[in-house]
Order: sequence, then structure tokens, then C-alpha cells
Amino acid sequence: MTDTDETPEDAVPVAELETLVDQFRERADDRMSLGLIEASDGINRCADELEALIEAE
Repeated sequence: MTDTDETPEDAVPVAELETLVDQFRERADDRMSLGLIEASDGINRCADELEALIEAE
């Protein structure tokens, strides 16, 4: 474990991260329906990056 890694007490369970990804995707869809394409794209990028981190673990 490196100095930047979280301790087990601070770690977020994968299930919570997956829920967060789902929430990001819902928010992105909401923004897209409002015509906020850049916001939607940014939120989707965050969701993609979070999913990649989950898969890497």
C-alpha cells in the first residue's frame, strides 16, 4: 500500500461505487434531455473513469 492509498477503514465498498456510476449515468441522461450536452458528456466521462477503476480492482 502506498502513502496515497486509503486505509481499509476509509475505503468505499465496490457496491457503493457501482451505485454512484448508475447515479452519474442518470444525471447525464437528465442533462442530455435538457440540452446540456457538454455537462452530459462530462458526467459520462466521470462514470467511465470510475467504472475503469472498479474493473481494475
